[in-house]
Amino acid sequence: MFRAQEHAYRALALYQRAGGTPPASSGVCTSLRLAGQTVRQASERLAPAVSASPEPQGSQQAGRLQAGAAEWIRTIDAMRSDFQCE
Repeated sequence: MFRAQEHAYRALALYQRAGGTPPASSGVCTSLRLAGQTVRQASERLAPAVSASPEPQGSQQAGRLQAGAAEWIRTIDAMRSDFQCE
């Protein structure tokens, strides 16, 4: 999930450095695409941990991480829309 955040922040920096007007460059859109792929993989890997953890604390922590991943998915999708990445 941290790698996805890194890609998203890199895309934002590139977008701002290029003037911050849509449509974004292919480099920005590629970084956002990588961010989306990475955070979705993280979310998929966390899903079994939420239900399979034998300890309540483990399940709660996995649930919080999965909720964070879901929030990042929405954020990255919004960035792609705002930057007009197809």
